[in-house]
Amino acid sequence: MAMAAPKPFMVCLGTEEAYIHKNKIGGAYYKLNQTIISALVQLSDTTQMNPASLKLICSKRFVSLEILKLLMTEKESIFYTTKGKKDIRQLSVDKHSINELQEKSIHIFISFINSIQAQLNGPHCLTKKIPELDKFFEQMRYTLEDVGVKSIIKTLKKPKLIFEKLHSIPADKSC
Repeated sequence: MAMAAPKPFMVCLGTEEAYIHKNKIGGAYYKLNQTIISALVQLSDTTQMNPASLKLICSKRFVSLEILKLLMTEKESIFYTTKGKKDIRQLSVDKHSINELQEKSIHIFISFINSIQAQLNGPHCLTKKIPELDKFFEQMRYTLEDVGVKSIIKTLKKPKLIFEKLHSIPADKSC
């Protein structure tokens, strides 16, 4: 039995993992890489990433962070099924898996942000570096149970800017 070739996005995640180890970054970024890998491994062989997104994520140093950004900020899914309309069962499985991944991305983001905050020197370091997260944390603290995670994520101001700043945190150890 021949082994299937790894999906290109998994190869890029593996490259990121090697970079994280080589540069002893660890912590939140390593955990995010592992979380994204385990989430994407669950997608079927008939689920692929659109070529534009693949090119973008593989060009970034932190591939998993870029995947998370795209999952949370793109209107259309970055994944698609290669199954035609005739294979309704597999088409349905793929669409469900892609939707589940979108839903899970919000929780992955929250966990990642909390991990970064725990790694930094003080309780307010992250919001000093990324002031756009201030309102997000406040809402997480006081309104999460009332409005739900999805509503709070929608209140993120400039989410793409937040992710750009998150890309630079490993290089900037200051508070």
